[in-house]
Amino acid sequence: MNYTAADDLASSSRRLHILVVEDDEPSRELMAHVLSLTGNHSIEVAENAEDGLDHLRTDAAYDLVFTDVGLPGMSGLEMVDRAVSDGLISAAHVVVCSAYPSIREAVLARGATCIPKPVDAHKIASMVVWRGNNADRQDS
Repeated sequence: MNYTAADDLASSSRRLHILVVEDDEPSRELMAHVLSLTGNHSIEVAENAEDGLDHLRTDAAYDLVFTDVGLPGMSGLEMVDRAVSDGLISAAHVVVCSAYPSIREAVLARGATCIPKPVDAHKIASMVVWRGNNADRQDS
């Protein structure tokens, strides 16, 4: 019997509040669509890092934040740094998506997760399932 992320999705009933920060509209829409397939989650989107920070300041109850690195103005990494230093979210709840393999170490050093672009739906689902199953854990 093969075990897949879909098996976890069936047993994960926790509704998550997820923010997607991505400047490329097709990528943003695709990410939101893939996330919607992982459960009945509340998904919000932001077009740039400043908008992402505004979302986090307005509603600090996000369970997961997916962000691109290459955003106009402030980068996704700068947004993560500000959000974490301002206490808006734990770095452990951030997934950075990047087409640049060289960024991985900088992301991991911040305590966030890094997944390569183009994004893989199974990796996204795994992140959502993991967070849903560990939502009550206090991550720093």
